[in-house]
Amino acid sequence: MRRVLISTMLGLLLAGSLPVEVVAQQQNVALVFRLLLDKQMVVTQASGESEQGTMGDLLHHGDRLVTSRNTRAAIKFTDDGSLMRMNPSTELMIRAEGERNALRKTLQIEFGELWVSVRKRENAEFRIETPTAVAAVKGTEFYVRVEEDGRTTIITIDGVLDFFNDVGAVEIPAGYTGTAVQPSEAPTVEATTPEEVASFTDLASEEEAGVAEVEDMVEIAIQFIDENGNQKTMIIRLPRAQAQQYLPPGQN
Repeated sequence: MRRVLISTMLGLLLAGSLPVEVVAQQQNVALVFRLLLDKQMVVTQASGESEQGTMGDLLHHGDRLVTSRNTRAAIKFTDDGSLMRMNPSTELMIRAEGERNALRKTLQIEFGELWVSVRKRENAEFRIETPTAVAAVKGTEFYVRVEEDGRTTIITIDGVLDFFNDVGAVEIPAGYTGTAVQPSEAPTVEATTPEEVASFTDLASEEEAGVAEVEDMVEIAIQFIDENGNQKTMIIRLPRAQAQQYLPPGQN
């Protein structure tokens, strides 16, 4: 049986008293939407404090995420609902700068693999930064792979990305793959092969596949207040065992 619990994040009420630019860098930016397999992801805050991530955790500007060798994670952004999925052994930092209604979100990826679906929003920006290049996203769906030597591969499924570094720039439309080998070489682009797409198959699958069938799921409605004083709600589904902290006595 599904049960819904309203959990108000009172700490966010204080955001209204902070300057707009500071608010955008301190309040919630994203939500840990799913953790699969071993469910081990370390979240390191800008302050340097680290803790184990759990489903329902709010993520902030400057948080660094690292999934274990057998953990997949799904992260949902709270301003527009854009979604990313992280494969095992992926490390990245989330940055969010500017005003809430014109936020520039940046994923600084050290290594690993992502699937990202970005919702187009006026005045907002979404970027991918890797050791070898930068991708400016224009409301699209794509895959990213960053190898340990920095080599970056981006496959555009829908929409288009601008892919560039200090040496050159290319455009990656749907059905094409962009590659950046090192910062001293301009990125290249060519038609995507079926084999390249197949290598990301796990990321393309529904993030809750294989979970609902074996675990009793609970719906949690998390309410928060943005910097304009507007109340917003995000719904997440958690295995009951991980939702105990949210459930009132008698409902667990």
